[in-house]
Amino acid sequence: CGVFVGCAASDYHEPSPVHQLSAHGFTGGASSILAARISYFLNLQGPCVSIDTACSSSLVAIAQACDSLTTGVSDLALAAGVYVMGGPGMHIRTSQAGMLSPQGQCFSFDQRADGFVPGEGVGVVMLKRLADAERDHDVIYGVVQGWGVNQDGRTNGITSPNPESQTRLEQEVYDKYGIDPAHIQLVEAHGTGTKLGDPIEVEGLKQAFKKYTQRKEYCALGSVKSNIGHCLTAAGVAGVIKILLALQHRKLPPTINFERLNEHIDLTDSPFYVNTRLQEWELQGAPRRQAAISSFGFSGTNAHLVIGEYLQPAGVQRTAFIAPQNAKSIVPLSARTAEQLRQSARALLEHIRTAAVTPDLSELAYTLQAGRAPMEERLGFLVTSVGELAEKLQAFVDGGQRIDDVYQGQVKRNKEALSLLTSDSDLRRTIDQWIADRKLTKLLDLWTKGLDFDWNALYGEIKPQRIGLPVYPFARERYWIEQKAAPAMLTTATSVLHPLLHSNVSDLSGQRYRSTFTAGEP
Repeated sequence: CGVFVGCAASDYHEPSPVHQLSAHGFTGGASSILAARISYFLNLQGPCVSIDTACSSSLVAIAQACDSLTTGVSDLALAAGVYVMGGPGMHIRTSQAGMLSPQGQCFSFDQRADGFVPGEGVGVVMLKRLADAERDHDVIYGVVQGWGVNQDGRTNGITSPNPESQTRLEQEVYDKYGIDPAHIQLVEAHGTGTKLGDPIEVEGLKQAFKKYTQRKEYCALGSVKSNIGHCLTAAGVAGVIKILLALQHRKLPPTINFERLNEHIDLTDSPFYVNTRLQEWELQGAPRRQAAISSFGFSGTNAHLVIGEYLQPAGVQRTAFIAPQNAKSIVPLSARTAEQLRQSARALLEHIRTAAVTPDLSELAYTLQAGRAPMEERLGFLVTSVGELAEKLQAFVDGGQRIDDVYQGQVKRNKEALSLLTSDSDLRRTIDQWIADRKLTKLLDLWTKGLDFDWNALYGEIKPQRIGLPVYPFARERYWIEQKAAPAMLTTATSVLHPLLHSNVSDLSGQRYRSTFTAGEP
C-alpha cells in the first residue's frame, strides 16, 4: 500500500521556541514525517512520499498514486492533501504579496475577483486498480480515466502561470488515454478567484478543447474554492471529493459568489458556461458522466485528471445476495472506549433515520462485520429488520440495560476465558459447527466477549454488497502547543489579522508583525 500526501512545512511549532530546537520539533515538524507517520502507524510498506508542489500538491499526489498502481509498485494507494494554518503567517505573507481578497470572499470567474481566501482542510482518497476493486466488491465512487503532470518552465516570472503548458498538459492527457472532451460535462477548475489567474486558466481550457470539439456551452465550470476557500496543498483533493459527490448524486453543483463574468474571460462560442444553480447532471449523449479537474501551483507544476462515473461492465451482472425471509442478522459495533461505542451507536441510528433510502439489512450487517476492525468495547444486535435495529439502537443510546437480543462485552475482562476456549480443539470445532449451523445467538455472545472469527463463513459464495456507513467517532481531544502567553498572542493575532483581511493592508513590514507578536501590543 502506497501513501502519497500533498503537504508543506508546518508553522505549528512557531509559538514555541523550545520545540523549534527540540527532538520532537525536529521529527514532528518535518513534512517527510507527515506521510511516513501514516505508513508507520498502519505498518504499510509500499512507497511513501510527501509532495510539495505548492497548490497542485494533492492532485500531483493522486497522479503519482495512479502511476504507482499502473506500474504494479502499489496494489492499493492512499492519496491525500492536508493544509492547516497554525498561525497568521500565511495570511501575512500572501497579503504582502497582494494575493488575498480584501473582501474575504472568493469570487471565482466573477468580475469582482480580487484575490483568494486561504482555507484549511484534509482529504484522502483510496485508490485501487479497477479490476481489483471489482473483484473485491468495493464501493466505487468514480474511475480515474486519465491523469498527467507537467511544468511551466520559464515564464514571465516564477509565480506567473503558463497557459500554453496548461493546454499542452490537458491535451496530452486526452490523447494518451483516448478521452473525448466533447463528453466532459464538468470542469472543476483551479479557479482561485484572481483577476488574471482565472482568465488564463479558462483560455487554456478553451484552446485544449478546441482541438476535439466545436460544441458550445455544454460543459459547466466550477470551483470549490468559492465554497471553502483555497486549501493550498489540499486544494486538489478537495476538488476531487466535490466531483465524486457530484457523480454520486448525479447533480451539477453551482459555483457560488458569481454575478457577472470576469471582463477578461470570453465564453462566447466556447464549450463552457459558469454553472450558478444546482441541476440534474444530464448525459447529453455521452456514454457516462465525466469531469475534469486541474490544479496549478506557483511552483509551476501543473496537474490534470479526468474522472468518470463507474458503470458495470457490459454483460456482467453481479448476482445479488438474497436473505431468507425474516432471517436474523448480527449487527456488530465496537470501539476503543465505552463512550466511543455509544457514539457509534448514535451515529448509526442517525444514519438509518436520515437516509434517503432505508439501507438493506444484510448489506448493513455485512459491512459492519467484514468492513470494520474489531476493538475492545463490543456491542451486538440480533435483528430481523432495519426498523427493529433502530428501536434497539435507540434503547441502548437512552441507557437501556436489558434489551432483548442485544449483547455487550469487553475483550480484556474475558481474555483468559477466551484463550482457554480458542486453544481447546474440541471447543474450536464446536464453534465452527455453530457457524455452519448459524447459531447466531451463541456466536454473538462470544464475539462481544472477544471471540474473533471469519464473518464470511456465515455466507456462501454470494455475499452482500458493502455499503457506505458512518465511520469511527474519534475522541475529540485537543492536541496543541500550550504556553502561558498563548491567550495574549491569540488576541494579538486577531487584532492584526482583522485589518489585514478587511482593509487589504499590504504595506506593513514583516518586522512590524514580529515585534507585535513579541511585545503583545494591540
